[in-house]
Amino acid sequence: MHIADTTQLTWDLIVPNTRGGDIYRKMIRSAEGVRHVDYDVRIERFSGGEQTYKSIRHRHDFEQLRFAVSGRMDLGFDVLEEGDVGYFPANAYYGPQECGDAVILIAQWGDRYITSAQSAAAVAELKQTGEFKDGFYHSVDERGQPSKIDPLNAIWAQVFGQPYVPQAPRYKQPVLMTPSAFGWSRPADRGVDRPRRERQDRRERRK
Repeated sequence: MHIADTTQLTWDLIVPNTRGGDIYRKMIRSAEGVRHVDYDVRIERFSGGEQTYKSIRHRHDFEQLRFAVSGRMDLGFDVLEEGDVGYFPANAYYGPQECGDAVILIAQWGDRYITSAQSAAAVAELKQTGEFKDGFYHSVDERGQPSKIDPLNAIWAQVFGQPYVPQAPRYKQPVLMTPSAFGWSRPADRGVDRPRRERQDRRERRK
């Protein structure tokens, strides 16, 4: 188990930021794991006003969990309210997003994960032939035609040397959970609370 005192970590402005807005980050664990599975865990603080974060409707090849520590995040199809948990499955579309004056805890993992250093290098290379603007990466394709794609997909293709081809998503869209809506109970023989509804569901299945 790894325990981190986040009060001792500094807020670092995310640079480069290909989506826009000012986002500050406290990195807890960075792109590490077992073979074929890399992950990171971080806290992000989203600025408000003119520096509010916005992103286009998009999808990615990694799994992600989010917990709204404070504030809220508009996900396009719904809102992640303060205290809510969201599961963002790989290859499932969501957005457009908007988030300002909020703090979000994020954990993400995947078998072809891109580290911060790889992402920064790819962005620098992509800027030589195109531009990150208005939530897209703008460039010219091999036929000389203007092209714009999601920045995450452009970075993925640059790192792995092939286009990002999404797989079929296991879930059609992210799943949002409201922990405060669950009741809790403590069995007499145990010192651990657990969701009452989950306990009742297990009893029903045993019948």
